Amino acid sequence: MTRISVIIPTYQRPESLFRCLLALANQTFAPNQFEVIVVDDGSGTEAIEQIKNSTKDFPFSLEVLSQPNQGPAAARNLGIEQAQSPLIAFTDDDCVPEPEWLEALEAAWTGSPDCAGIGGFTYRLEEQQVARYIDYAGSLQPNRHPAGYLNYIVTCNALFQREALLKVGGFETQVRWAGGEEPILGARLREAGYHFLEAPAARVQHQHPRSWQALFRMFWRYGRGEWAGTQSGVRKGYSGNLLYFIKLFLLDGWSILMGPRVKWKDKIPFLLLSTVKALGSISGWRYQRSQPPPQTETSPSAPDPQTVT
Repeated sequence: MTRISVIIPTYQRPESLFRCLLALANQTFAPNQFEVIVVDDGSGTEAIEQIKNSTKDFPFSLEVLSQPNQGPAAARNLGIEQAQSPLIAFTDDDCVPEPEWLEALEAAWTGSPDCAGIGGFTYRLEEQQVARYIDYAGSLQPNRHPAGYLNYIVTCNALFQREALLKVGGFETQVRWAGGEEPILGARLREAGYHFLEAPAARVQHQHPRSWQALFRMFWRYGRGEWAGTQSGVRKGYSGNLLYFIKLFLLDGWSILMGPRVKWKDKIPFLLLSTVKALGSISGWRYQRSQPPPQTETSPSAPDPQTVT
């Protein structure tokens, strides 16, 4: 049995997926000690078929699963079901893990039965202003509560106990977009008595949004996820009113303008991007609030996956 199963959900990004697989091929972690499971979420591209036909070209065991388009949460659940290892590492098809990534995640693992997972450090792949703002905002880092504990960890760079994931039913499959499924999972795991840890040495580069429009869409999805968490009963969502927007804008704006972390040349652009972030979050929250409540189904089971090993 391998020690770690790496699960990568993917949808219509074959070039970046291949880049991620090449990065995993360069891991310092022994290739016979981890497996990689790619779950194609209904891409239907020829490139995915090419990857299926080249599984033997990688030094690790590579399995490619296919499912109808259901979103990354359902794709990860399918990977969890098929995984053969007690520890599950997640990354995404737009990520490039550093060579020591898996080694650092396992080194941070304490073996505590109460630890559900470990979150690593994620940073920009490109040197670009929107990407610098996302890193400043910490949007892809483990989310810490003001009381000090971690609320949840982000699945572009994380390690979980497979047993803990199965215990809470996996990811919320009603969240069919990227954003929102992680906070819900985190809340359910904490309610089940688990906690999270950080591993700053486990580093992954991520292809951040390049434009303010893409940034808006990113946080629009996150806002939708906040309301989905409210509906699921495990997350307190945004207040969704003007007072909330003013509070968010003022707090973030004060930190940008007066804090030492932002260079003077970035202060005004960051303030504008912070406004885009807040507008996207609240717009997504309001949109999702207008939708009918879904029927909750969190089981990681999935019928008849197509698999190539």
